[in-house]
Amino acid sequence: MMLRHIVTIQSRTATVGSEGEKTFTYANFKSGYRCDIQPVAMSPEEMRAWGVVDLSANSRAMFYPHDSNVTTLMRVVFGSDVYEIRNINSWSIHDKALLVPVQGL
Repeated sequence: MMLRHIVTIQSRTATVGSEGEKTFTYANFKSGYRCDIQPVAMSPEEMRAWGVVDLSANSRAMFYPHDSNVTTLMRVVFGSDVYEIRNINSWSIHDKALLVPVQGL
């Protein structure tokens, strides 16, 4: 696997307000994280398997060495783009994460 991209992984922290509403903040968790990011083209069957109901044309797949510290709902900063990790699939030699663009920063 070619780890040709460098990204920043951000962790998510929830804060509960006085009326029970949640707000989320993100902090850098891992900087200089090496991975491979590629465009995603999924069939309807693959989308159902991943639990995705709507897929933007700008979604990506991120391939990286096994890392149990990288979890869903974290964010990936790649250049000027920010993605949310929606699903992770662990393969025998690497992990694959589905990245969906974050809108309305």
